[in-house]
Amino acid sequence: MLQGARLTLARDRPWLTVEFHTNASLKGFVEREYILTNRIGKMLSNAQYATYVVNEVCGHKGCRNVLCVPSEHITRFEASDVWLLMHRAGALNRCDNVSPSLWHCLQSSIFRVRVSGYYGI
Repeated sequence: MLQGARLTLARDRPWLTVEFHTNASLKGFVEREYILTNRIGKMLSNAQYATYVVNEVCGHKGCRNVLCVPSEHITRFEASDVWLLMHRAGALNRCDNVSPSLWHCLQSSIFRVRVSGYYGI
């Protein structure tokens, strides 16, 4: 879907949410999900989007929502009350899109939520 939207992302610069299903914390390493996550992270990086992982469970325990913000809106977003509140509560973390960093950021979120027992915002 994102590959088909490349021109729209470049022209209109919409904010996006992407849902990732990373079962690695539950069932061991899943190569297909790792490869897909890295491809999406690279594409978002090339399109100049920042990614923020929401530390919540969006279905099963390995599911995460990621907020994708165009680079020209990062400063304004990170100065907003919403970002400050969520970031201070540990509910939102900015990730590096360059692979495999997005994968590691998602896995860190799964670990943090599992250890804390915190399954919702």
